[in-house]
Amino acid sequence: MMLFDGAERNVCVAKRQITSSPLQALALLNDEQQVECARLLGERLLREGGLDLDARIEWVFELVAGRKIFRGEKEVLLRLYQDQHEAFLRDPAASQDVLKIGQAGGDDALPASDRAAALVIAQALLNCDESLMRR
Repeated sequence: MMLFDGAERNVCVAKRQITSSPLQALALLNDEQQVECARLLGERLLREGGLDLDARIEWVFELVAGRKIFRGEKEVLLRLYQDQHEAFLRDPAASQDVLKIGQAGGDDALPASDRAAALVIAQALLNCDESLMRR
């Protein structure tokens, strides 16, 4: 919990402080379990989120953050998805590399570039303080 600026076990706190530790972001973006979690959440986004990208972004944001998404946030996530999707289409090996992380199997019925771009969206959301701690 030191990476997340959490209190030590021998100290009681009524409310955790807001943190933006660079080590927290490093762990959340690079830890194998976190990447695997983001990969599986990304696949859920594609299967359960809705028919179009707007609906999917709204769905996954509400699932992770516990609130409705603001227009500016949605625009950023839509642009991130589109940029990543294009990059993974240009470099299929990169999408395969990122989709191999973790032990859980993936849904091979979904296109690899879609799954890899959705993984990036899920990683971005799971790395936000709002998703780590309910206030």
